Amino acid sequence: MEHQKNLRWVVIASVVIGLIIGLYQAESFTCDGKKIMKSKITCNRHEFLNASGDYEGAWQKLEQALVIRPYWQR
Repeated sequence: MEHQKNLRWVVIASVVIGLIIGLYQAESFTCDGKKIMKSKITCNRHEFLNASGDYEGAWQKLEQALVIRPYWQR
């Protein structure tokens, strides 16, 4: 009987820990997604400014994109 109570607490603790880890991963994934989108938008502005001849503005947007997401991958 005591063994079953201990096992129940171990299972409950495992479920709680699993939920905490899952929520952390979901939040991390969401934040990365927002950074990716924001850096792509900034990079698109860079390409537009570059095409229009505003090279200084284009460099600034590119630098902003790299600050948002320094490990840039297209």
